[in-house]
Amino acid sequence: LLDRYNETMAVISHILPLEEVTFFQDMPRVLVARIEGYMYVREYEPRQIIHFPDDTCDYLYWVRGGRVRITRNSQEEKEFTFRHVRTGDCFGEEALGHRSRRENYAEALENTTLWLLRGDDAGRLMRDDNIFAGAMAQHLIVRLSETEEVLVSTVFEPVRQRVIMGLARLLPRPMTSGLVQLSLTHQELANLIGSTRETTTFALHSLRDEGLLTIKNRQIIINEPGVLLERSGLRI
Repeated sequence: LLDRYNETMAVISHILPLEEVTFFQDMPRVLVARIEGYMYVREYEPRQIIHFPDDTCDYLYWVRGGRVRITRNSQEEKEFTFRHVRTGDCFGEEALGHRSRRENYAEALENTTLWLLRGDDAGRLMRDDNIFAGAMAQHLIVRLSETEEVLVSTVFEPVRQRVIMGLARLLPRPMTSGLVQLSLTHQELANLIGSTRETTTFALHSLRDEGLLTIKNRQIIINEPGVLLERSGLRI
């Protein structure tokens, strides 16, 4: 019970007001208030499914606090995790297009609070307000760039570098000083970077031996976030 309480309090302490989310920061307050009027807030427990494949594409989501993973399963029941969504990030963008059904699972990895915006309302906002439309276009451009970056690293980078890059993508934004604690298993990280658990664990141990991180049960603690980010070559 104490562990459950501590997990809940950790999420609560990292819940963002809407105006502090990067997507909305440069918008006029009156517009942010209008958008917030369209939104719903929902809470999810660890391992709770937010949406399934074949669910209707009816909402966009922003993470108010917590973490979500996006996965897809093959017909052979192989699982591929291609994104972890952190506090302040958006997912479910397919609700803006012509796709009627989801193709992926979205699962809360910890106690998570989401803002939900109906796709129809988002489309109306994009038609009515150039600022919102521009922010959404910029968000989608960044998402495309990140996806290309992951694909390129999977093809060209050795596993150790992919581990560094995968951990760097999970760092909080904006960057904070001090240790960064990630609730992440070796298998989850391996799924994210397209590797095996054994090879990923070997790379993590080498980084641990350098003092860059500490490994605990289901946790990876980044001792030097700035150094990790510099080695990744990413711009966050």
